Amino acid sequence: MGLMKLATYFRACGDDVRFFKGDLRDLAAKLIFEEFWQEVQATEFAEFVKDMRDYIRDGKLAHLTALKKFSHIDQLKIARNRYKIGDYPKFDKVAITTLFTFYWKKTIETINFAKKFCENTDNILVGGIASTILAKEFELATGIEPIINKNDGASLDEPGLIDKTNDLIIDNLSLDYSILDEINYKYPASNAYFGYMTRGCVNRCEFCAVPKLEPNYCNHISIKKQIEETKKNFGEKRNLLLLDNNVFASTKFDKIIDEIKEMGFGKDDRYYPANEYEIAIKNIEKNHNTPIYIEKIVGMYDEVRQKLTKNEQGDFYTECENLGLLYAKSATRENVLELDKIFSSMYEKHVFSQRYKRGLVRYVDFNQGVDARLVTEKKIKKLSEINISPLRIAFDF
Repeated sequence: MGLMKLATYFRACGDDVRFFKGDLRDLAAKLIFEEFWQEVQATEFAEFVKDMRDYIRDGKLAHLTALKKFSHIDQLKIARNRYKIGDYPKFDKVAITTLFTFYWKKTIETINFAKKFCENTDNILVGGIASTILAKEFELATGIEPIINKNDGASLDEPGLIDKTNDLIIDNLSLDYSILDEINYKYPASNAYFGYMTRGCVNRCEFCAVPKLEPNYCNHISIKKQIEETKKNFGEKRNLLLLDNNVFASTKFDKIIDEIKEMGFGKDDRYYPANEYEIAIKNIEKNHNTPIYIEKIVGMYDEVRQKLTKNEQGDFYTECENLGLLYAKSATRENVLELDKIFSSMYEKHVFSQRYKRGLVRYVDFNQGVDARLVTEKKIKKLSEINISPLRIAFDF
């Protein structure tokens, strides 16, 4: 969530943003390939993009077999050498989230490797759970001081934590869900709104990190605006996943449940998904994370093509070929928008209208659990006004 809010923040500042999860050496190969591809503009070889990227990563000559007529082999070999010597493209800032302390070794390795992507280590931002709990240890191991707010918490809930000249409070921003499409990994709860409607916990259990991560208990945080912005930009999500550490402690618990119902998560509410193609084309029109949405839409072309008659398949293939839309790396924003004139209705007819005939039940998950010590019949009755699944109960003795 922190990285999704940072993506919103930096895009609001006019910056380009990338999200990555996994082995950073794969990211290095991907970035070097992108600079190579921008230089050669060999769109007629777009079907061999994976071979080129794999060659940059591992140097195996077998990847070049399909590229016998490729006139840019020398530049590709230069790109491979860049990767070998660690001459990676640079970002102005790199932000790394740290999760649990038992990922210590991998997290430290990631932070130190990420220095290769930034000219100045002062521009590497480290935050999150583990680095808040073990701030001094992280600084000793990496030379980078984690970002912690004035209350010694992990939240970006005060202005100027990233940039002293910008008074936006990052923790209040809506999440940029588009970054989740930049990676192959699919989060299990990806079709859900994420949020907090309270912060902190009234208990001060000696074994628990929450008092350090979120020192001050906040009874109610309205997320209606965030949900509305998410819906407008990225379409309707089916479920609501709330990471509140102790929602039962809130003196405004009834108000929280009422707001959840107002947002469309009452017991009888149903989920009707938005048209994914319309969301993608709208974001391309706004130039929001355009390369990722182009990649999604090229996949939609393939999906629709398989549902057409043989004659229709041939005609549509030719149309895509003429516009350079058979592969994501040869597709341009202008040509995707040009094909929209005919493709929008095709997707509606062959995919969207077939997929969603009736509404689905929506669920709310208080992901961190409800406090067993604070259960009352009144609270459970109020909770029953929304569809809770699963009901997680925390027995924190």
